[in-house]
Amino acid sequence: MPVNAGYFLQSANEAVERELRAGEWQHYPDYDTREAGGASEYVYAPLNEKNKPISYQPLVQTPGLFLEFAGLADEEITREVWLDWIKRYGVLGLEWDDLVRHAAQRHLELGSDLGGFLSEVDQLPRSKLGSVLLEGGPKESYQNFVEETRKANGLLRLYEAVTDPEQEPDVELVRKHADREGLGSWVRTPRTARTWALGWVSHVVQERVAEDCYPSLYQDGDTVLYGWGFHTLLGAMYLQMMWLLTSTGEVRCKARGCNRIITYEQPELQLEDLGRKDYRKPYKVRSDKVFCSNRCKHREYYHTTRKGKR
Repeated sequence: MPVNAGYFLQSANEAVERELRAGEWQHYPDYDTREAGGASEYVYAPLNEKNKPISYQPLVQTPGLFLEFAGLADEEITREVWLDWIKRYGVLGLEWDDLVRHAAQRHLELGSDLGGFLSEVDQLPRSKLGSVLLEGGPKESYQNFVEETRKANGLLRLYEAVTDPEQEPDVELVRKHADREGLGSWVRTPRTARTWALGWVSHVVQERVAEDCYPSLYQDGDTVLYGWGFHTLLGAMYLQMMWLLTSTGEVRCKARGCNRIITYEQPELQLEDLGRKDYRKPYKVRSDKVFCSNRCKHREYYHTTRKGKR
């Protein structure tokens, strides 16, 4: 059975208090689409007074964002779906301002020696030697977006398949994933399937979190607190997945034959004046949702009501 956004929120709270998940991201009201040298179409936000960025806190206000992102790949991701998601949450953080490239180009133009170049590189920020371009760019393409949703979907569905308390892991399904890594022969029993799948999911999630997230200190008066920050929105979503992996207890879809973590309907954001005009009230998670989709809801209704009368 699939895990719900309420469980995602619970797992996040178990890992770190809400105030310590206060990293911000930005999205723009409007994005243009462009093409670069025949490559896949990408998004870029016009930088002007009418298109000002909107800040929000992904780890606080959208605790089930990884679920929604991964779930996109269950169906065809059209251009409209891609653009709608970007407008609501922002780019993934794939486009970086490469400071090393800029430094190298400048030294080539000046005819400087290698020592001068290396000296300047040593002074650059350590966070990937650059910064994320929140307005987008060639790497924030439709093709890359679809690829990332499929990766996330594969991880989430594999995790669901081997942690369902009502059935044993699907050995054949796990073996197909393991075959891609040249380790299919190692997966022979439900136990080895579960062990390999959890290990693989943990490895992929850890790599993304290590690359795109970082521990952060927050000051509360005279007290310094430990929390989390992130360089990219993709990293923030994988941080949510990390909290799921390390938490206890799950809530899954109640429909028979479904093992998916339950998604939730996101209510409209409300503004509150809590010292910041752009403060957004965190999402409230529905406590009454028991099905991952309307399809499962209708199928279960058919089995329990209409079919039962025959």
